[in-house]
Amino acid sequence: MEKKELEKPLIYSTGAKQTGGSYTYYPPGWGRWQIPPVEPITYWDEADRIPIPLLLAALAQASYQGATIVAGTHEDLSWVGRFVRLKVRTIRFHRLTPETILAWAEKRIQAVTLPEVKQVGLKLDRADIEPIVANAGASWREVATYLHIWAARIAIAGNRQQGTGNREER
Repeated sequence: MEKKELEKPLIYSTGAKQTGGSYTYYPPGWGRWQIPPVEPITYWDEADRIPIPLLLAALAQASYQGATIVAGTHEDLSWVGRFVRLKVRTIRFHRLTPETILAWAEKRIQAVTLPEVKQVGLKLDRADIEPIVANAGASWREVATYLHIWAARIAIAGNRQQGTGNREER
C-alpha cells in the first residue's frame, strides 16, 4: 500500500468518555497478524496494517463492549467502524511544514527544560528543519526521531568543547 501524505487517526467510539488504555503498534510484515486488543479504551498505531478480518472482529467486539478505539492510520478506515455501527471521528493532520515543526519543537524544548536552567543551548532554525521535513514525510514519529538526533549532536559537540567527552578524546 502506498502511504498518503496525511496521517488520519480515527477514533471509533460508542460515545464513552474514558482515559488510560493500552497501546499496540502494528509493524509491517508478519507482526501485523495479531488479534487487536479491545479494552475500554485502546490505541492502535498503524491500524491500516491490521488485516481486515482481524480489524472487523476487533471493532465488532469494541462495538459490543462499548469500547473506544483510537486508531492511527494512513488510510481511511472509517467504513470499517461504521460497518460495525461505531461512531467514527476522523482527525486529519496536515502536511508537515518547517513552520509547524519549528513552532512545535520550540514549545517542546521549553516544556522539558529544567527549571534551574536559565538558557537552553538548543535553537532550531529553518536550515535545521528543512532536511527533517524532507526525510520525515508526514510522520510526527520520524520528526521526533530526527529532532532527538539533532539535539544529541549538539550535546556531543558541547561535551567535546568542554572536554567532558569520553576518555579517548582527552
